[in-house]
Amino acid sequence: MQGRLRGKDLAIAQGLVGGSGSSLEVCKDYVLRQEWVKSVPSGDLVPVFYLEPRYDHDDRDAWRWYEPIEEHKNLFIDFARLADEDRSSQARSNEIALEWTRKYGPLGTSRGYYRDRHLFKRHQASPHEYVDHFFEEVERAATVLAFYEASLDRDEGAIFPLLRRFPSWPINLFVSYSDSDLTDLYGGNLGFALYLVTYDVVRMVDAFAYPKLTLQPGPSRPSALTSGYGFHNLLGAMYLQMYWLVAAGEKHVTRCRHCGRLINLTARASNRQGGRKGRKPRKDTRFCNDACRQRHHQDKMKNL
Repeated sequence: MQGRLRGKDLAIAQGLVGGSGSSLEVCKDYVLRQEWVKSVPSGDLVPVFYLEPRYDHDDRDAWRWYEPIEEHKNLFIDFARLADEDRSSQARSNEIALEWTRKYGPLGTSRGYYRDRHLFKRHQASPHEYVDHFFEEVERAATVLAFYEASLDRDEGAIFPLLRRFPSWPINLFVSYSDSDLTDLYGGNLGFALYLVTYDVVRMVDAFAYPKLTLQPGPSRPSALTSGYGFHNLLGAMYLQMYWLVAAGEKHVTRCRHCGRLINLTARASNRQGGRKGRKPRKDTRFCNDACRQRHHQDKMKNL
């Protein structure tokens, strides 16, 4: 692959598509409680608030509010990269999950919602956040990210190696697709992988995020309203970041052929000689700047 996505790539995409976030309330600390019941996964990530009697229900010092998307621009990518960590033992898995939860808060894997046209209710379907469930979401995010990077790089040859590395999407699914009449619909396995990326991202956003309107302080008028998205839990915040990136699409972003950085094709460069903005980058732009273009050609000449 030409390069891996980074946090600044998610920030670029958010600016292209437009969006906002909301706040989450998290405990100041979390601990890992071992479960001894065989029917449930091992390792339960719980806020210290529930285990220490000195915190009464109204003790606000035990909790804090924060804006995960604004404070952590590379939230989704950092979470997906946890799949690269060494998890050769359960103790190491527990350590990774607990460290993440203490820094960012729980994912909210157990939160459930009930909706119809008359009411909207949210409830905690289960008070537990298990380490096993945490890493199920890590594998899902890593799968989405890896196949989207392959799509950006147009790397058809990466598909089956990635399927063997990330079995969340079974190889049989791609074999069935190849044997069907739908191969022309998505243009091969690479296109089918991109379809699955969009399906998973939209499904998670639909489950854990929502559109919202915010009325800014000041005189009450329609122009004071801003639109965006909110989220119910940390999973919703992360998948909103990925949604913005996918929604930006190739008509807005492309890869630099030298360094792999995303290039914003809709931004206008400032005109140094005057105050006006310059032209948009060409749609066939291949390098993020002249330095990358020169280095690419120099490397190419060395390999001749």
